[in-house]
Amino acid sequence: MNRLIALLFLGCIALKVASASADTPTAFARVRDGSTPAALIDLGGKWQFKATDQSEWLDARVPGTVHTDLIRYGKLEDPFYRDNELKAQWVEDREWEYRRSFQVSRGFLDHHRIFLECRGLDTIAEVRLNDTLVAGTANMFIEYEFDVKPLLREGRNELHIVFRSIVSWIQRQKAADHKASVLCPQGHPDNDCRKGLLFFARKEASDFGWDWSPRTVTCGIWKPIRLAAYKSGRIADMSFRLGRLNHSEALLDVLTGIEQFGGGDLTLQVQIMLEDRIVADASRRVTDRQVRLSLLIRTPRLWWPNGWGQHPLYHVRGTLRDTKQIVHSRTYRIGFRTVELVREPDERGEHFGFRVNGHLIFCKGANWIPLDALPDRVTIEHVHSVLRAAVEANMNMLRVWGGGLYESDAFYDYCDENGIMIWHDFMFASGPYIANAGYLENVRREIENVVRRRRHHPSIVLWCGNNEQESSMAGGLSWLEKYETVTWADYDRIFHEVIPETVSLHDPDRPYWPSSPHHPLDRERKNADWETASGDAHDWGVWHEGRSFDWFNELHRFRFVSEFGFESLPHMETIRGFTLPADRCLNSYVLEHHEKTGLMTREWMRSWGHNRGISRIVRYAASLFGMAATLEEWVYVSQVMQGEGLRLAGEALRRNFPGSTGALHWQLGDNWPAISCSSIDYGGRWKASHYMARRFFGPVLLCSRLEGASVRFWGINDGLAEKRARLEWGLARFDGKEVRRGEAKITLRANQSRPIAEISFAADVSEDTGLRTYRNESFSNSGKYYLWYRLMSNGEELSSNVAFFAPHKYLQLQHPGFKTQVSRDQGRLIVTLSAQRFAAFVELGLKNGYVRFSDNYFHLLPGAPRRIEVVEPNITESELRGQLYLRSLADLLPQGR
Repeated sequence: MNRLIALLFLGCIALKVASASADTPTAFARVRDGSTPAALIDLGGKWQFKATDQSEWLDARVPGTVHTDLIRYGKLEDPFYRDNELKAQWVEDREWEYRRSFQVSRGFLDHHRIFLECRGLDTIAEVRLNDTLVAGTANMFIEYEFDVKPLLREGRNELHIVFRSIVSWIQRQKAADHKASVLCPQGHPDNDCRKGLLFFARKEASDFGWDWSPRTVTCGIWKPIRLAAYKSGRIADMSFRLGRLNHSEALLDVLTGIEQFGGGDLTLQVQIMLEDRIVADASRRVTDRQVRLSLLIRTPRLWWPNGWGQHPLYHVRGTLRDTKQIVHSRTYRIGFRTVELVREPDERGEHFGFRVNGHLIFCKGANWIPLDALPDRVTIEHVHSVLRAAVEANMNMLRVWGGGLYESDAFYDYCDENGIMIWHDFMFASGPYIANAGYLENVRREIENVVRRRRHHPSIVLWCGNNEQESSMAGGLSWLEKYETVTWADYDRIFHEVIPETVSLHDPDRPYWPSSPHHPLDRERKNADWETASGDAHDWGVWHEGRSFDWFNELHRFRFVSEFGFESLPHMETIRGFTLPADRCLNSYVLEHHEKTGLMTREWMRSWGHNRGISRIVRYAASLFGMAATLEEWVYVSQVMQGEGLRLAGEALRRNFPGSTGALHWQLGDNWPAISCSSIDYGGRWKASHYMARRFFGPVLLCSRLEGASVRFWGINDGLAEKRARLEWGLARFDGKEVRRGEAKITLRANQSRPIAEISFAADVSEDTGLRTYRNESFSNSGKYYLWYRLMSNGEELSSNVAFFAPHKYLQLQHPGFKTQVSRDQGRLIVTLSAQRFAAFVELGLKNGYVRFSDNYFHLLPGAPRRIEVVEPNITESELRGQLYLRSLADLLPQGR
C-alpha cells in the first residue's frame, strides 16, 4: 500500500586512533538531550572498581568498560594486539563492582524530586545507594531513571553498582526456560552463550564475536550517570507531528508531556527559531499531564538528503515556568521533510523505495557497525571523521545494523546536519528469540525508550525490527528446521506485534519494516522469485557462496540491496599497529586471527578452521588479478578487488533505477583492526573501495556494460536539475596507439537513469573466435585494449570511467612511466602525476606512515596529468618527496615484474 508520511523531526590511526585520552570526550560520554534540570551532580569521572571476589580497589573511569579499566592498570593486555583477544576471555566470567562517593548539599536535597539517571548500564547490574538496593537492570540499551531522593542524605553518599557475569546469567536463564534448554542443549556446538545471548540478554550481540568482530563481552557504566534535581515540575518529553507541509507554510503540532511535583500554576511556552530568529511562538497554562500546541511556520525550508539540497535545522525550545521562574526547559533541533516508504504493486510484485519531499531517492551508502568493540574508546571526532568520509563519498544513507548499538548523540546530530538518511535496525540479530512474557516486557520498554529518545531526528527514515531474523527462520540458518521450539508465532509476536505497536504508539508517522531482509510477498520462500519480487535483499552470492565476480553485475535484479560486500586487508600502517614484523605475511597466525569469517565461539577462536576469508581473497585474486608476491601487494590487490566488486554492484543497481532504489554495501568502518568488508579500516584509513565509492556514487554517473561485441553506455543523474553534456570516448591500446575516438551530445533528465549510446567494437578487439568475456580463457587480442569515456559540461568533467575487454590479469599493461612533481599551492601540498602509458588503479602511498590523498586508486590516461592534494597533511614537502611511492596494476602482472 502506498502511504504518505509527513514528518518533522529534531536533532538534538593505528590503534591509537580509537583510544580516548583522559581529557578527550568520548562519543557516548557526551549526551545532548536538551534537558536542563534545576540542579545537577555529574557522577562521571573517577570511580573505583574490583572483582567481587577480591579486596583490592583500583581507580576506574566512567563512562567506561571493565576491559579498558583493566588495560589501564596493566591487568589486561590490549585484546586488539596480535592474538591477545584469547587472553581476555576470563573477564566475562567474573563479577565486577564499581563504587564512588559524592557530596550532596542541603540546597540540593530541598528540590521536589531527585532522579538517578543511568544512561547505560552493561548489562546485568544491581544499583545500591547508601547500602539500599535501588534497582536491578537487565538491558544495556535502556536509559534508566530512578527516584532516589528518599535515599540521599546531606553530606557524603556512596553509590555501588555490581555487574553480574552475563555468561552465568544466561546459563541460569536457559536452565529456567524449557524452550531455551531444548533450543540450546549442553554439548551443542554453539553452546557458548552466543545463541543464549540472542534469546535472553538485551546486549550488543557482536560483543560475543561476529564474522568481523572480536569477542569482548564487556560490562560497566558505559554511558553518563548523574543526579538530576527538579523543583515544581519538568518537561518529560516533546513530540512533533506535521498537520501539513507545503512551500508556503508548515503546521506543527507539539505534544508535551508534563510532570508536576508540587502545587502551583505552571505555564508552557514553545518557541521555534531559525538562525536565531523566532519564527513561531505559543504558550498555554498547564492543566493536564499533556499540553498540545499548534504552531504555524511560514515558508518552511525543507530538509533534503545529501546531494539533493540543504539540510536546515530549526531550533525548538520548550520552557516550563511557575509564577516566579523557569523550572525546566528542553531544546531540540528539527527539520521539515516528508518521507514515504513506496510499496506499489508492479509487474514483478511490489516496488520498494523511499520518496523524500515527493521525489524517489536512490539510496547510496553503507552499513554502520560500532566503531570500536570497546565503546568508550570512540571519540566524537572519530564518529565525525567516519561520517564525514561517508558524506565525501556521496553517500546519503547508512543502515544502523541490528547486532550493534543504538548510536551516540554525536552520530545522529551529524547525520541531521549533513543529510545522511538512517535506516535504523532495532538491536536484534540472527537468532531465534523466544517470546516469553518477561522478555517481551523488557523489549517493549527498550523500544519505547529508544524511539522516544530519537524520534525527533530528521535523518531517521525507517525503523526496522531486526537484522536477518526472517531470513534465518525460513532459510539461511534454518531455525525452523533445526529446533522444535522455534515458531513463526514467537517471531510474529515480537516483530509484528510488540515492536510495531510500540513504535506506532510513540512515533506513529515513521515507517516500520519488520526485518532486513524482508520479502513481504513470500517470506517463507515458496516461489522461485521470493527474493526479487518484493522488499530488500542481502546478497552474498560472491563472498559467501563463491560465485564469480560477474554476479555483482546481476544485482540489478533486486529491488533494494541493503547488504553486499567483499573482504580486503587493512592498510599496512594499520597492520603494523597490531602485529610484530614476523606476523606480516599473508598466512601468518596473527593475520588469520584478525579475519573472522567464521562465527565466533570460544572453541572456534582457538581453531584456524574458521579463517576462510584469506583463502577466498587468494582464490579470487588468482582468477581475476593474478597472485601478489608481498604482503604490501596483497593489501593493494585485495583492496582493488573489493573496490571493483562494489563498483560492479553499485553501477548495476544504479543503472536499473527506478526498478532498483538502493545500494548499501557492507560495511563502512571496523570495530577492531581486521581483514573485513569495511571501506574504511580501523585506523580511519580509506581503502580503495571508499575512493571508488565516491566515484560510482557520484551525483552524475557515466558507466557501461559490455554486451556481446558492443559497449552500452548509461547516463545517471541524481538530483533535481537536468544536465546537458557531451559524451566523449576513445578506444586505445596499452602500447599507446589510439584506435578510435568519438563524441555525442546528450541530455540527462533530473533523477533518471537511461542508456545514452551503444557502440560496437567487434572489428577492433574481437579474437578469431569472437569477443571474449570473463568466462572465456583466451584474451590475446582483447587484452590489448581499453576504452576511456567521460561526460563533459561547460569544461567540467561530470563523470569518467574506463572499460576493459578482458579480465584484469590478462590485460597487456606496460610500465606507465610515471612522472611526479611535489609542490605547494597556496599552502596546500600537491602531487602532480603523469604517465607515458596507461596506468590502471594507480595507488599513491607512503613507504612508512600514512596520509590521505584527495583521490587514489584511479586510472591515469597517458598525457593527462592529474593534481592530487594531500588531505589534512601531517607531513612536510621534503618528507613527502622521500616517502612517496606509486603502484599500479602493471606491477603485479607478469610483464610488470
